[in-house]
Amino acid sequence: MGCLISTRMTIITEAIKATKISESLENYAISDSDIKDMNLDVDPDGPRRDHVYSEERFWNDVFNNPSETLDKRYDFSEGATICEWLPRIPGLHFKQGSKLLRKTRKTDIEYKSKSWTHLTPLGKSRKVMGGLGTLKFPPDINGYRMVTLTLGNSASSGIPALISPEVWSHFKLKTGSKIDIFFAAWRSLPHHWSTKFATTRGIPKACMMIKDVNQITTISNKTFPIRYHPFSIMKYVKDGAEFFDFVFVNIDSHVDGGREQVYRFLQEYKYHEGRVGQYLIEPDMSNPLISDGDIDCHSPKELREKKTSSGAYLDLILHRVHDSTFKGHSLDKIKSLMDLHLNADTIKRYADGMGLNPNIWYLDSNTLSSNNATLLELCVETKKTPFLIDEILEEYPDIFNL
Repeated sequence: MGCLISTRMTIITEAIKATKISESLENYAISDSDIKDMNLDVDPDGPRRDHVYSEERFWNDVFNNPSETLDKRYDFSEGATICEWLPRIPGLHFKQGSKLLRKTRKTDIEYKSKSWTHLTPLGKSRKVMGGLGTLKFPPDINGYRMVTLTLGNSASSGIPALISPEVWSHFKLKTGSKIDIFFAAWRSLPHHWSTKFATTRGIPKACMMIKDVNQITTISNKTFPIRYHPFSIMKYVKDGAEFFDFVFVNIDSHVDGGREQVYRFLQEYKYHEGRVGQYLIEPDMSNPLISDGDIDCHSPKELREKKTSSGAYLDLILHRVHDSTFKGHSLDKIKSLMDLHLNADTIKRYADGMGLNPNIWYLDSNTLSSNNATLLELCVETKKTPFLIDEILEEYPDIFNL
């Protein structure tokens, strides 16, 4: 019985992973947009003001009261440390279910040494889906920078902030700078910056706005260490089958030769345990970490514009991720979850959100199980299975029992 449950959970995890990888690739492909003519003014006399002393408390407030926190002013009077690396999805670290995904299981461990633990590709994917993983963006065309403010010295769990070029240059800010901040407004991200982050239900695309030098009163004379987690997506062949997984590296900003360590790990990891791998995206768009021979696309523009004999490279990869995951056995497990936990109204609502006409797949005379089977077949045919998985995962995370 235990083996059957483990197999079922692995299949479901693979389905969720494929969904999140597809989402990350699509967002990465448009993540080089710039801010143009956006109103970024911050009113220090604006209403509602609070103090940030805990990342977890802040994010829980955002999840529970999104409309009340938006446009609210925040003080970081006890200091926040800046990191130029940003979470893949800001706030995901504290979302329901994320902690369980980050927990290391015995089956996630490839091997263990005295100093560190080497995870399997699926083990690494689980942690990235649980909120680890960071990207680094260059300043936009107007010099604005998106950074992470952290109180816990981990970029993956921090709070995003948009900093003006005047503030950045005036204080000579960099990763590890610790500053006291006042009147930072929590605002919806300007459209062009919002495209850089994937969408997850319950997490608004928002950031702290720091535009005026008067919003910062103190800056430490020393820099502080921060952990960040450069991530990519690896496609690889093992035992004759093709797989896709998230890969990340845990690095301390104060470690000497940290970038070289990341580079060496990524080089070695794609061949470990008989894998033949290649990375799809570059985690550092400001200063590339991965060498030319180890990566398919160095930039969002290249991912968008790269062509293959059959068309756009991005479409090809998305179809391969989809087709390698959503087939016979995995679809049976997904259908079983739907049959057991969801009702007809919920399923119809999901299908409507995906633009699938109920006249095509839903019949009142059929059972829930047969309608679910027809819907899944249609999702596979139209490459919309990841959207269905994402809807179920976001609204009912507990039924996946990850």
